[in-house]
Amino acid sequence: MFTLNHTYMLKLGIGDPVKSRWFPLDTAAGLTWTQCQPCKSCYEQNDPIYNSRSFKSYKKLPCYDASCKSPFHCFEGDCFYGITYGDVYETKEVDSLDTSTLLPPDEPSPVSVQNIRFGCSLESKDFVSIQKKIIAGIMGLNWDSTSFIVQLGRLVPDRFSCCLFQPDKSFHSLLEFGDQIIAGKSLNLPPNSFTIKPNGQRGCINDCGSVLTVIECEVYAVLRAEFIDYFSQHDIEKLFTCRKCGVTCFNLPARFNSFPSMTYHFQGADLVVEPENVFIFNHQDSFFFFFGPAFTPRKGKTILGARHQHNTQFVYDLDTF
Repeated sequence: MFTLNHTYMLKLGIGDPVKSRWFPLDTAAGLTWTQCQPCKSCYEQNDPIYNSRSFKSYKKLPCYDASCKSPFHCFEGDCFYGITYGDVYETKEVDSLDTSTLLPPDEPSPVSVQNIRFGCSLESKDFVSIQKKIIAGIMGLNWDSTSFIVQLGRLVPDRFSCCLFQPDKSFHSLLEFGDQIIAGKSLNLPPNSFTIKPNGQRGCINDCGSVLTVIECEVYAVLRAEFIDYFSQHDIEKLFTCRKCGVTCFNLPARFNSFPSMTYHFQGADLVVEPENVFIFNHQDSFFFFFGPAFTPRKGKTILGARHQHNTQFVYDLDTF
């Protein structure tokens, strides 16, 4: 596993014989997918786009299969699926089966599993040329029955762990919230701030595929006010608030280094986020230095992103869901 721009990727082979490609890990996604030929609308990638005609091991999942049900649907005899990521990226794919091969860098031989279900994407809209055209799709690791880790459950226990290292380091490598703490000060958030509502809103998603953390609007307003108060005590005033993303940015004085950490109180454990991951710093413009929190507001949703998971080992036990 390696990282590029806070995106964590694993090498995975699809097809027999094996042709490997890089896939970002996404603990909030279910079905793993890759771009496929003939592709109607695809983003650029360095590796050849998967061509099912080159593999005798490839199979389409037929419409009459019992697993082709909502959110999957039939179209012209094929089982289709559509995914939208954060209201920005979208992919449409044919539900498929093929041999998948894990290619860990330190293992003497790869591990192959036949008939892994995945999406063969024929349209990938609004995916920019991210990560230097390295990625070929998305590797889904949530608790849905179609996710890669759940499909491996017949061979290994339904659990895995990962520790997201700092991107500037050379390595390959019932959820409840209480109060949050900034610089040792409890924010005393309302007890139901992260409670999952009957309609599915609120709650929290742990998503290593999202770089930034997303925090429910009411909680974000409390955090924003606390940051403004904290930095005003150091004579640091806010510069502007981004209208599109809602993030408030501050002037970055020379030699200032008293940035606060941030602590999440989970049930039975605390997650301390160090200052270098609480904030994003702009050092590119030599005449205009500023910084802002590495999280954004969103109504009805909280997502713990990759930056707030750095240097902490997370163990995912899917049997608990």
